[in-house]
Amino acid sequence: MKFKFLTLVALASVSSFSIAQTLTGRQSTLAYNYVYGAGGDTHTGGDNDIFTTLNNGDTHTNGFTGATSGTLGGNQPYAANVFSELNQQYTVSGTLPNFTGISASASTHVLAQASGLGGALMNSSTPGNELRFNFTLADTQQYSINGNVTVPVSEAGFASHVSLQKWDGITWQYVFTSIFLPGSQGNFSSSGNLTAGDYRVVSAIALNAFAGEDWTGTYNYDLQVVPEPVTMLAVAPALMFLARKKRK
Repeated sequence: MKFKFLTLVALASVSSFSIAQTLTGRQSTLAYNYVYGAGGDTHTGGDNDIFTTLNNGDTHTNGFTGATSGTLGGNQPYAANVFSELNQQYTVSGTLPNFTGISASASTHVLAQASGLGGALMNSSTPGNELRFNFTLADTQQYSINGNVTVPVSEAGFASHVSLQKWDGITWQYVFTSIFLPGSQGNFSSSGNLTAGDYRVVSAIALNAFAGEDWTGTYNYDLQVVPEPVTMLAVAPALMFLARKKRK
């Protein structure tokens, strides 16, 4: 009976270890709004696609293109056009209740052009192109996150970023963020330990194009969450003891 009890204890340890990291939520947002035209031929609108189903992988695209031209009173010509294209994709390694990694990438292209008395504006920053994953760790895990953020210098800022955050019971605290890179962009790499708790990884591109501007921004990242070696070392003696008992 003692041997069976020890076996159950060891198996319980291995079982709790094997489901230590669980994806709990995902939100993909692709949003833009625009204004273009002149006088009574002014067009406004936008779209805000939000997806929350948590899958092992997904791809989404949203965008708009529009143009107008004509002549106002006094024979004054105008022309205006806008364009936006937002793309986003991700894959999850492992199963949703026991994931080991998330790889994601996205791109945003916004353009606004105008001539004569025309005006144009294309915004994608409310929140723009954003992807969030929430996950829970049952015990300490090792993490690594590597990737890149690229945005025009004139559009660089806190709104375009890749960030790993932990919930402290009141607010989300940064474990890592690309915000503090020079110009809030470039290659990044971070690793360390994550203690038990609730986490999220947030990635976003936010761009605004006024008349005469044409901007493109991208990001990509690979997040790996794996068992901390110390955890395995703590379980190993129990497994070795069971192996010896079985041989007797």
